[in-house]
Amino acid sequence: DFSFNPFAKSNRYKSCYYLGNNENPYHVLWQDYYDAENAPELHSNTKLIMDGLFQSFNKLPESAYTRYDNAFYVGSADNPYHLLVKAINTDIKTCDIHKDTKIININAFQDCCNLEAVTVPEGVCHIGSTAFMGCSKLRKIDLPNSLKAISRATFKWCKKLEEIVIPDSILHIGDQAFHGCESLLDVIVPNGALTLEDCSF
Repeated sequence: DFSFNPFAKSNRYKSCYYLGNNENPYHVLWQDYYDAENAPELHSNTKLIMDGLFQSFNKLPESAYTRYDNAFYVGSADNPYHLLVKAINTDIKTCDIHKDTKIININAFQDCCNLEAVTVPEGVCHIGSTAFMGCSKLRKIDLPNSLKAISRATFKWCKKLEEIVIPDSILHIGDQAFHGCESLLDVIVPNGALTLEDCSF
């Protein structure tokens, strides 16, 4: 529908524009007022971030982030760890993801070739596409029941990944989500409805 005007349907909070529904008007952050020096303040009900925003988050100076263990975050005064933006560098071996994290950004750990194991805490509801792509030493990852989908190419080329348990909450596995995971021997999938896109595995 080319007549759709997202701004006319948007809900604004601070410097950000959201799309949602009556239950949660702030479900999807789709545009922020880009400030090269300061991170936007996210609404506490934000569940998804449009992929196109990852570059503006990534370009912020270190002073604009909150750091915890080996990752940088942005959020709000109530929860500065809402969005895990990126790893501090691609050489990290471990990362303890903060328990208050709700979203892991697109490309967050891409090409972290020394990362071996990650536990995604309960409460994370979205992991952006290609978030762990190219983590060639990643052997184990625990996913929470709060997660609803595995995005496009999330674990692409994780060549050492041997086993994955898909939580019962997962309804969709995106295109090439596990493409190139040549060591993957065991996949435990939920009993509920699950859709797979092309080349998910």
